[in-house]
This record gives sequence, C-alpha cells and structure tokens, in this order.
Amino acid sequence: MSRASSVPPVAYVFPGQGAQKVGMGRDLWEEFSWARERFRLAEELTGIPFAELVLRGPEAALTETVVLQPALFLVETLLYDVLWDLGAPPPAVVAGHSLGEYAALYAAGVFDFAQGIRLTHARGVAMAEAARQNPGTMAAVVGLSPDLVESVCREVSALGEDFGVEAANVNSPEQVVVSGRAAGVEEAGRRLLALGARRVVPLRVAGPFHSSYMAPARKELEAVLREIDLGEPTVPVLVNAWARPVRSAAEIREALLDQLVRPVRWVETVRALRDLGVETIVEVGPGNVLTGLVRKTDPGFSLYNVASWAEARAVADRLRSAGGVREES
Repeated sequence: MSRASSVPPVAYVFPGQGAQKVGMGRDLWEEFSWARERFRLAEELTGIPFAELVLRGPEAALTETVVLQPALFLVETLLYDVLWDLGAPPPAVVAGHSLGEYAALYAAGVFDFAQGIRLTHARGVAMAEAARQNPGTMAAVVGLSPDLVESVCREVSALGEDFGVEAANVNSPEQVVVSGRAAGVEEAGRRLLALGARRVVPLRVAGPFHSSYMAPARKELEAVLREIDLGEPTVPVLVNAWARPVRSAAEIREALLDQLVRPVRWVETVRALRDLGVETIVEVGPGNVLTGLVRKTDPGFSLYNVASWAEARAVADRLRSAGGVREES
C-alpha cells in the first residue's frame, strides 16, 4: 500500500495503562467473528480469560498488570484494524504512551498480533516481578514545570536509599508523574506542594514503573525479545524513551528495553509529531487521556478519538472526506 498524495499527515497514537475500562471492545466482540478469534488466540497464548475479564470484569482483576498489558494491546489493535478495514488513511507516523507503544509497533508492522500478545504478557510478568523485588509507587504532579519536578526528585533521592524518586512520565508542560520508593514519592509530593503544585495525586499502580527500579524487568524482557523476530517498521515510530523516530528493528529492540527504566517523554513526543509535519492525531484505544495531554502541549492539532466501532466508522469517514483516500498498490 502507498499513501496518496492527498492524504493529510495523520499520526495514530495509543494509550497505556490507566485508559482501560471493563467492557472495552465489547462492540467489536459482538460484531466480528475475527475479533472473537483474536480474544481466543490471546487466551490460548497466555492462559488468561480475556473474554471474561475484559468484557465483564471485575475491574480489580482486569487492572492487574499481568492481565492489563496484553488486554489493552488486544483491544487497541482490534480498533486499529477496524479503522484500517474502514479505509482510514495510513499513518505518517505512530506513537504510544508507555504500553501503547506496543500497539503502535503493531500498526507499523514490526510484529504480528500473536507476537505482540506474547511480548505484552511477558512485559507485564516482568514488571510485576520487578515491583515485588523493588516495591514502590507513583504520583502525578500538576502545576509545576518538569525541570522543577526533576530537581526536587534529585534532592529527595539524596536523602538515602529509602527516598529514591524519579520523574517517570512527562505528560504535559504542567503534569509530571514521579515514581520510586513510597517514602521518596511522599516526600517529593510534600515539597512540590510547598513549591506551588496545584495537586499531587497518588496513582493506583503496582510498582515504581518507568524508573531505575524496573531494571530486573529490563533483563527479563531482553531475553524474550531475543526470541522474537522484529520486522522493520513500515512507518516511523516515535518511541517514548528517546522521543525521536526509529526506523530499524535493532533500534526498536533497544528502545523497548530503555522504556522500562526511563521516563515517558510525551511532551517531546508531541512536539516531534509537529516537527514531522503531522496535522491530525487519532487516539486509538479506550478513553481520551492522550487527546487531553496533546491539547495541553499543542492545541493546534486536529484530534480524534476511536474507542468503539461507531467512533471508528465516524472517524474513518471524516478523514476520508478530508482527502484521506488510500491508494492500493
């Protein structure tokens, strides 16, 4: 397939953990036999009853990271494939927030569905074990610059091993998630509120993700990645760890490992989309978290959400009417 010259530059972006809700993907399950087959294959590969947990819950079971990571990949790739079948224009570039990067890599043809399920399941298992070895938590800081938040994290970490805390997600110019030991996250939050943060919101997470405390997970995932044959991406993929496009399987392999122990650089990712000439961003997955974060960084994009079959139809029609007609080759 080739991109017609009339297609406006479109980026497809995929959310990570926190976007989920019980019942996501139900309309696709009910409408398409191939979607039900995807659920069945994912269950076969992992032993996890996705049809039960994703469609009916309970929420507590769905949000366990070992379950949630492949579950979100399952639903987001279903939505993307529905968009594609409806004739939506191909991406000029793709990106994902944390776990969402795996759906972005699927959209770029780096691996197939079964490989993606295997990888996201392995990632969830590795991160859960790393969190068991290195317990901790995360909190969202609203209203202060990333530079100030990072400076306070360094000050608090200097208090000792039990106070380790790092910037984990730079989500918008005024929202940074910190990650680390519980005492460090609490102390950093206290200091940041004193410096004028509007809010410090503890997150319901299983561990100190996107920090150096995930080093054991990096080692485990590296072993799994060695067994997966990654393809070359068909379009540039903006990766979280580096906030720049990658175009080779070797780079992607390293970026997926770095992503575990480095911050999600979402603000820089959004700015890189602008630098690449993107005008339209389609968020593919449950919720609209990324749409809100993009708007806070750069309100000039045309933004769409696809969390259901109905939204996929509407967005595909809208993009086609804007000139996004695909040429087959």
